[in-house]
Order: sequence, then structure tokens, then C-alpha cells
Amino acid sequence: VVQALKNMGVDVFYEPDIHNAVNQVRLAAYKNIPVLFFCGLMDEAEGEGFDRKDLKLPKEQIKILKQICEITDNVVVFNTSGSPVDLSFIGKVKGLVQLYLCGEAAGEACANIIMGKANPSGHLAETFPLKIEDTPCYENFAPDSNSVPYKEGVFTGYRYYETYKVPVAYEFGKGLSYTKFEYSDLKVKLPKVSFKITNTGNYDGAEVPQVYIQNPQITDVRPVKQIRPLKELAGFDKVFLKAGETKAVEITLDDKAFCVWDTSKHDFVKIGGEYSILVGSSVKDIRLQEEVKITGPEITDIISKDELKDFFATAAYEDIHKSGEFTSEDNFIDLSKASLL
Repeated sequence: VVQALKNMGVDVFYEPDIHNAVNQVRLAAYKNIPVLFFCGLMDEAEGEGFDRKDLKLPKEQIKILKQICEITDNVVVFNTSGSPVDLSFIGKVKGLVQLYLCGEAAGEACANIIMGKANPSGHLAETFPLKIEDTPCYENFAPDSNSVPYKEGVFTGYRYYETYKVPVAYEFGKGLSYTKFEYSDLKVKLPKVSFKITNTGNYDGAEVPQVYIQNPQITDVRPVKQIRPLKELAGFDKVFLKAGETKAVEITLDDKAFCVWDTSKHDFVKIGGEYSILVGSSVKDIRLQEEVKITGPEITDIISKDELKDFFATAAYEDIHKSGEFTSEDNFIDLSKASLL
């Protein structure tokens, strides 16, 4: 990144030593120069063959970031990680760029975003929780080395957080830009969902519109446990728009959009009821909505109330990978433990 910015003619002060870096930040704050802070997970915290124990960034990184934020709030954080991390520090900085796991041209890409030569248009394909205790598998994950219980069933990711109204740091589908997009003119003629998007800002950019189906919910079962997620992603697109441009978007829902799996028929069955077609920029940022009525059996016609009560206690539990037994899913680290060599 440093070299890429210098190639653009930008004066960059880079200091890898922590003590000297803090002194450079004091000078930058005095001269009102923005500070770019690069952080992320190290190899020992994230990789193949083992699981993370928490969502925290390395404590050394958080320590120096706290020192920097005590000096100035003119800070932009660039995080490199392949999965969500604890971003509770974000309220003290001006911006955040999630880089995920970058390729060889990451430096040039970052420099282009920093200098406004490229308009970021990525949207999250996962939820960033506030804390690890909020994750749906927290109480069930790897209680021992021999089995993993999948008690969360279909309620993983945004399906869990939205259904049970769990607050999150950043929701599924979220993505910011240097421009703004306006949604309008929703038309639903199943299986087609059409609408318009207008770039109302001053910069060319791309938007990722998302179509969700909001399912009818079962609330007469005690204890209350939903059998279907509140919202399910049904389709999305990526639309490039010049400043001021409007484009029509059409997304086709597949034939299983309103279905659940019937274990007695061994097939998908369309469930009747009142649904909402939601169109937005993320699972929470819904811009357009239209209700539709679907004809079909109710979900209680397929799964009895007694089965619903016991669903999360039994149906979604599975023992996998017993010690000493291996499949094609196992990695070399697991296999090496049983090696005779």
C-alpha cells in the first residue's frame, strides 16, 4: 500500500516500530493528516485444520490502536481476515475497510480506494456479530473432540440473527459506497421481481440489490421456536451505474422460493400463507416491499405441533467424526495423529 500510494505521488510516513509510530501519529494529528491503520488475524489465529477460539484481533494490534485513537480520531482501519472479528473499536475511527484475504494486487487496490480512484462496492456475505456469545452455535460448538452437535438447524448466519432479533455489528449484505443509490418502482409478478435503481450521488459505482422472502411465522408453539427463518435470501444482482443513471433490474425466484422439505413425501412442498417480498441493500436495509399470497398447505399440516416442540431438541442433532474414523472431509493434521510413521 505504501509503495502504491507513493507511486501516485502521495507523501506517506510509514513506521513499523510501535514507539516511533505513536510519535508519528502525534505529528499527523498536529498537521491534520489522516492515519491508516492496518490490522488482521495472523496465521496462528486463522487457517486450515483448526478452529478459532474467539473473535478477537491480536491484543498487540488492539493496544496500539487504542493508543492511536487517544491521540486522534482521524483514523481509517483496514482489516485483513477471512472471517468476522470483534470490531467494538469502530466507534472511535472514521472508517473501516474489510479486505478479507487479499491477493497480490491488494496494495494497489487499497491505494485506489483511499484516493477515490475506485469506488468500493462489496457487500458482506456473512454477519459480523457483536460478540462470540451471540453466535447460534456458541453453546453447542465442539463440546469434545469426538462429535459436533448441529442443533442450530437452518438457523445459521442472518437466518438466526433476523429471526430471533439478535443485534449485530454488521448485517449480512451490508456494503457502503462513495455514492448513494435509490430504489423505486417495485413490481412482483411471480416468479419475476422487478424494480429500478438510480445512482443519486456524484460518483460512478456499483450496487448489489438483494431480494428476500419474509416467511409466515409460527408463534403458537410453546416454547416459541420457529421452524422457518423470518427472512431468506431469494436472489441478488450487481448493477453498475454512472452518477445520475437509472437501470431496471429483474430477479427471477427459483421454484423452491416458498417451499420446505416434506420428510414424508421426500420432496419440497410449497407452503401457503401471506409472504412479503423485500428488496434492499442488505438484510436490514430494506427499500421496497410488497405482500403476496401463496396457495398451499400450512406448515402445521406437514409438521405437527408435537413435532415442532421437539424439533430443536432432536431433529437437528448429529454426531460426526468419531475418534479414529476418517472420511474425505478430514484434513492432514487430523490424519497425522493416527499415523504409524
